Amino acid sequence: MPLRPRQSSGGGRPATLALLAILILTGGSIAPAPDASPGQPTAASGTGPKSKSAAGPTGAALRWPLEIPGTLLSTFGEYRYDHLHAGIDISTRGGTGFRVLAAAAGEIFRLKVEWRGYGRALYLRHAGGRVTVYGHLQRYEDTRLGLERLVARRQEAAANRYPGDIYLERPIRVAQGQLIAYSGESGVGLPHLHFEVREAGDAPIDPFEAGLPRPVDRRPPVLASLTVTAASRESFIDGEAREVVYPIGPDATGRLAAARPVRVSGPFLAAISAYDPTGDSGRAGIASLELSIDGAVRYRLAVRSFRFDQYPQSGLIFDHRFSRLGPAAFAYRLARLPGNDFGRVQGESGPLAADVHPGAIDLAPGSHQMEITAADSAGNRTQARVCVQVGRPLAPDGLEWQSGPGGQAVVRFHLPSDQPAPDAVKAGARSPCAGISSRGVEGEFWDAQAREFRPAKCSVDEGLCRLPDKSEPAPPALRLRAVANGVPGPWSLVARDGQAPALHDDVAVRVEAWPAFVDILVPLDDPLAPPLRLSGGLGRTPLDDLSYRSDLFMGAGVGYSRAAGMAPFVVAASNHGTPLANLGFDVRWVEAGRSLDYQGPGFSLHLPEGARFFAGPVALRTETTPGTERLPSVADAIEILPEGESLNDRATLSFDLSPGAIAPESLGIYRWDRQRARWSYEGGDLQEGGSRLSLSFRRYGRFALLQDASPPTLLEVWPSPGSSLTPGRSTFTARVEDEGKGLNYDGVTFELDGHRLESEFDPDRGLAKVLGPPALSAGRHHLKVVAMDLAGNESEPIEGDFLVRSRK
Repeated sequence: MPLRPRQSSGGGRPATLALLAILILTGGSIAPAPDASPGQPTAASGTGPKSKSAAGPTGAALRWPLEIPGTLLSTFGEYRYDHLHAGIDISTRGGTGFRVLAAAAGEIFRLKVEWRGYGRALYLRHAGGRVTVYGHLQRYEDTRLGLERLVARRQEAAANRYPGDIYLERPIRVAQGQLIAYSGESGVGLPHLHFEVREAGDAPIDPFEAGLPRPVDRRPPVLASLTVTAASRESFIDGEAREVVYPIGPDATGRLAAARPVRVSGPFLAAISAYDPTGDSGRAGIASLELSIDGAVRYRLAVRSFRFDQYPQSGLIFDHRFSRLGPAAFAYRLARLPGNDFGRVQGESGPLAADVHPGAIDLAPGSHQMEITAADSAGNRTQARVCVQVGRPLAPDGLEWQSGPGGQAVVRFHLPSDQPAPDAVKAGARSPCAGISSRGVEGEFWDAQAREFRPAKCSVDEGLCRLPDKSEPAPPALRLRAVANGVPGPWSLVARDGQAPALHDDVAVRVEAWPAFVDILVPLDDPLAPPLRLSGGLGRTPLDDLSYRSDLFMGAGVGYSRAAGMAPFVVAASNHGTPLANLGFDVRWVEAGRSLDYQGPGFSLHLPEGARFFAGPVALRTETTPGTERLPSVADAIEILPEGESLNDRATLSFDLSPGAIAPESLGIYRWDRQRARWSYEGGDLQEGGSRLSLSFRRYGRFALLQDASPPTLLEVWPSPGSSLTPGRSTFTARVEDEGKGLNYDGVTFELDGHRLESEFDPDRGLAKVLGPPALSAGRHHLKVVAMDLAGNESEPIEGDFLVRSRK
């Protein structure tokens, strides 16, 4: 059973990077093949075809780089927040000190020693220029290779425990399978070995494509759910939603399918949540993906190799909103966005209309079958089917209240003559779309006492909707919508004569930013409201009329290109002289290859020329946020929308500071993590003499300038006061909890009998350890431990005596 690490609750970047630690030990226990002899790679034996190993740099296959079989935790090209995973992660079963072996003959030419990142890493160059990389090592082999002595000399010369890159003046030759290092947990994450293969030119390649033996794996990938998102302001899902998640599971025939049909009224974006199972509950990325619609392949994705300058394309392959490291989640886009070098598109229908998001799937009205196929690196495949119903029903017109037989209230309506007839199902009898086709009208009346809509009986042939015979008091309103090809259209609301619309002056307007447009939603007390209009600019140029949406909302959708430069935005009613609401957001449209400099109240934003992959928006909204008790806010939060939008080059967000008001080292720029509902420290560099704090980022989100006002907390210390030990060497440790900027590697101070001991803090475990603890003589000793975070906050010390017993 894999170990379950204790999460560090420390804040700051260390806490963000600690998410990887969760992945590392909950990852995998796929039984890999035993170490193969050179030139004899082990083929996968999954449900797909046998895999073939490519030749290594000298014509021989690579060998497994660990003395133990190991299991995969992370795959090549897997999601990372701002890059693609450049190698594979191999489990070391929660332990350290396992022998790391050269995957092929070559020469050691570079070492790296850093606190985070790869920690201790070794770079081995092979014939032809190929390089293998071994990361997160405990120590290097020193008996034959002298690598630890080399590192010690460099540390002494640099007067730094972490001198970074160390290039060997005389590279050291090693044979395939020779011991070069020992596995560890240095850098980011808990114990594991990170293994990379780089082609000449420093381009990472999937190690299995380079000839590494593939572990035996008979478990296919898992397709968990499909997320469908509106790609234009005219698109709705299930009649009124902008985004819907469809679980995937076995259907009545036992085949994988979406739980219900996707019903859309226009172009849409799609992303599949998928993973390759590892161990008891681990999740790794898949190797390839394919989307077919009505039997024709529309999209293929496979990341076999890449250049480091292609790192940012992670956000074009994955949807940042639903992808994360710990617990692992991977949402793969099902269409190629401009700039994605790894996706292949077939059967494109031509250019999309204005204000339709790139990568949108735009299908003709009718029934369609999507097939999504995922494969892992061992060739195991999983396929799921999804029925997609596309309809563009026109709204009923001629709405009129009348008195029917016996005084029963009815509403007359008329369906436009060009209302499309239902299409035949295209995908065959076994299709998930089989038997789904309908045309009609749905109606519901407003029950004022129950404050809910209740069904009304509507007949297309008669052109009327009947209300209940005994409805007292008479319903004030009825809503109805047409249905075409099983897809409901927008609601139309009709009020009884004499019903006066009402709306409060203090309307709390909701702004929802989607990939291609922004929705303005106005909440209602009841379904009736006066006509509302969205306007923009100082001259209040009309942008759109708000129409009834659903339940108790009116709304309007505006494409970003039309909204660009139109701030301030206001919502006004025909019977009110002043605006009901001023919307605190602004939109700029940025063409590909163009820069943007935006100056807001107390902040500025810069996008360099190469920031955007394709033309698109930067929508900004400011809002007051108190932060938290331990992380109070210093300025308004800045939301850069649409959420999760990916950039090719880093943008810079800067907050203005008031010199002397707050100690700048206590300030940081934080990002809101909506899945965890907390602020996460991102960073912040002082600029212009301390008058600005700046952050570089590659994905849109919600940012705030917060003060780290929370000192760390020492949870436990060993040896604890009053404890009793045997003579000899003992470990000295301290567990630390911190919310905010986190601790540096030397953020915990141990003083033994008045002498400071050298220690190191591990954010992944929230644990500080003394390095090379001294031998303890018999008698009493005094230990004092204090933690200090990067903001300068100091914990309450834990201090006291412990006893070392005499030998008998």
